[in-house]
Amino acid sequence: MHARICLEFDDMVEFNQCAEQLNVLYEEGVGTKEGQREFTSYRLLYNISMQASNNISDIMLTLSAEDRQDRFIAHALKVRAASAIGDYRAFFKLYREAPGHQQHVMDTCADRERLAGLRVILRAYQPTVPVSFVAAQLALDEREQEEEELSFFLTDHGAVLSEDKALLD
Repeated sequence: MHARICLEFDDMVEFNQCAEQLNVLYEEGVGTKEGQREFTSYRLLYNISMQASNNISDIMLTLSAEDRQDRFIAHALKVRAASAIGDYRAFFKLYREAPGHQQHVMDTCADRERLAGLRVILRAYQPTVPVSFVAAQLALDEREQEEEELSFFLTDHGAVLSEDKALLD
């Protein structure tokens, strides 16, 4: 429960300590297989966000066929695949469908994926694209942000908005 609370409050340092302790306990046979799989998926997602490909590979080598069928791990593996090929649409579709506390872990790399997706959108839809479209594609509408906050996020990262803030130029 403590590790889940850390995720909710974006305390990744404390979460990592909890996750490592849980991993030791799971290796000793303490806990349930479902709990172990849930936290394995969180570790996978965290390493995806840190772009730690060696750690991801190490975790994936320990997965059995049955583990890969688990909804948490299967989802994390899909996120890994989407992130690896830069498929922002698949990433944010998976972001919206994330089971458990996975969305909290995915938040650690969501801005990086958003910026990469924004670059692709701007190249594909030039010269202008509706801000509402960008917000929907990059799961910015999920944050229930006010228009001002959304505009700030976009302009803070170099985007130029029309006067009425409805279009990205």
